[in-house]
Amino acid sequence: MFASPERRSMLLPLILAVAGLAIAAALLPHFFPVTTVNVQLVHTEILPTTTVLKAQSIVVGQNEVAQTLFIASTLRVENAMRVPVFVDGVSLTLTDQTGAELTEKALSKQDIATSEQSFPKLKQMLAAGQLQDEAIVPGASIQGTSLFSLSVPKELWDQCRSAVVKIDFYHQPSVFVTLPKS
Repeated sequence: MFASPERRSMLLPLILAVAGLAIAAALLPHFFPVTTVNVQLVHTEILPTTTVLKAQSIVVGQNEVAQTLFIASTLRVENAMRVPVFVDGVSLTLTDQTGAELTEKALSKQDIATSEQSFPKLKQMLAAGQLQDEAIVPGASIQGTSLFSLSVPKELWDQCRSAVVKIDFYHQPSVFVTLPKS
């Protein structure tokens, strides 16, 4: 009466499914790498400066004082991933005793050149080169210095609760490094 349908072999769909899973497993580490970027703090230097603006003008005022704190942090960045990584930017967040935060981006190459003309001691602090807009190939490492300019007195640095450098990468999570206060 009723004929039962012929049973098909499940061997071919099973082989295709296993092959698809094997290909996905082989591509997974490429798209989701398990290793990361390692960052080490080499050293940090500070240069407190005081500039007195002397003028007999209504616009500037008489003997105005501007304090600038330059912070140079030398970092070593190691790429332990299988793909190149690119440094997008570097910033510093200073937190004082009350919890207030001050965040500054690292100075650009052009700003550093201008600052070095006014403050020649900065050249010694930047001997390792800069750590900005750099590409790091897989398995390699680079070392560079980021310079930050904060319009605060040195006493704020001495009394701060924390100072954290944030390194941003293109298409990778940011890495944070805490700077020692001394």
